[in-house]
This record gives sequence, structure tokens and C-alpha cells, in this order.
Amino acid sequence: MKHTKRQKDILDTVMKIIQQEGPDGVTIHAIASALSLTDPAIYRHFKSKDDIFVYLFQDMVEATETISLFYTQPGKRGIEILEAIFLQAARIDSENAFLSYTIMNFEMVFKKYPEMNQKIRELRMGDTRNGMAAIERAIAEGDIRSDIAITSIAAIVFGSYQGLFSTWSTQNFAFNLEEAAKGLWPDILKTLKP
Repeated sequence: MKHTKRQKDILDTVMKIIQQEGPDGVTIHAIASALSLTDPAIYRHFKSKDDIFVYLFQDMVEATETISLFYTQPGKRGIEILEAIFLQAARIDSENAFLSYTIMNFEMVFKKYPEMNQKIRELRMGDTRNGMAAIERAIAEGDIRSDIAITSIAAIVFGSYQGLFSTWSTQNFAFNLEEAAKGLWPDILKTLKP
């Protein structure tokens, strides 16, 4: 979704507030104060706090759909799809730290907006199904061990990324997430290779 520069500044500030204080810390006054603006200045760009969350939601949907594209790479082996998702997620998350934090914590962020929460949940469940399909394909192609339950493999691959992301966000994005993911992927492969 296209935003004016000021709208982008406001949305970035909202995501920082969410990361630091949680969604309840997001008020028009807190946003305005963080940007050295007056409260009415925020209303020139958004109708209300709810409107801000609608824009944030739309950005989250677009970002989630971008990651989903990596699941549909024709001609790629299952293991290559998993690697692309793992490494591209790290690249995209590195470029959009606060948006990515918001996506990873969508249930908390949108707890007061059940329809939005449900839509993001559905998108994430679609990614889960696609991830499981990529794992099944990698097993069928002989690239991943068949003696481990698919759900366990998913926990190894996607849980490793979530753990890495959680560490990165807890440390206030202090290390290079993309490089850390590149370093972690070979170890995951060692665990999963037949």
C-alpha cells in the first residue's frame, strides 16, 4: 500500500511503540510526542487510531503475501523452497524490523481487532500448509529424512527461525539477522539430511 512520507513515519513510530510498550501504548498522543508533532497533526494523516491499525494491517497482509510467494517456485525442489523461505524471510525481516516484529506478534497487536487478527491468522495458516507441503516434497525427493515426523521437521525448520528472530528482536535488532540465518541453515540441513 502506498503511503505518504508522513504516514510511513507515523506507521513506523506505531510499530516501534508496539515493540517497546505493546499495543496498549499506542495512543495518538504517544505517536505525536515521538514524532515531535501535535495530536491534531496525526489526524491530518489518519482519521483515528483505528484507521492507523487498518493501515498497519494492510501492510502486514502485503508483507505476509510477499513471503508466501516463495512457496510457489516452479522447478524448485522442496528443500530449495524451504531454504529460500528461511533465508528470504531473514532478508525481508532485516529490511523491515518493526513490521516483522508486528507480524510475528500479530495476535497481541490485533487483539482488539478480531477480524484483522483472523485474516492474518488465515494467511499464516496458509503459510504453514505450504511449509508442510514443501517438507513432504523434500522427503519424497529424498532430501530430508523420512524417519522424523513432518511436524517435528516443521518445528526444527520454522521453530529455529522463530527462535532466531525472537533473539534478534529481544536484543533490539543488534545483530545481522540475515547472516545469522545463513549460518544456521547448514546446521539445520545436517540435522535433516538422510
